[in-house]
Amino acid sequence: MAEKETYALITFKSTHAAMAAQKSMGDIKFKICPVLRMISASCGIALRIDIAEAEKAKNLLTANNIKEDMFDTYRIYYENDCPKFERI
Repeated sequence: MAEKETYALITFKSTHAAMAAQKSMGDIKFKICPVLRMISASCGIALRIDIAEAEKAKNLLTANNIKEDMFDTYRIYYENDCPKFERI
């Protein structure tokens, strides 16, 4: 079985913050997806991005007036085909 991809997931405390974030991502490619239940039941909207873009994304969000306490960034990875996460 192929190894599953490691990626970053940005979650939000409110739908408003998630919508504002979508407009703030600049040239970073993202996919809108549901928040993994193992992480949170917050607003339910998350942005999936390349792990290499995580720091740049956080900087863009704060530069566009999205306060750091309104979002969290996680590294999603797999061990033995099971999803794991850590806050980054």
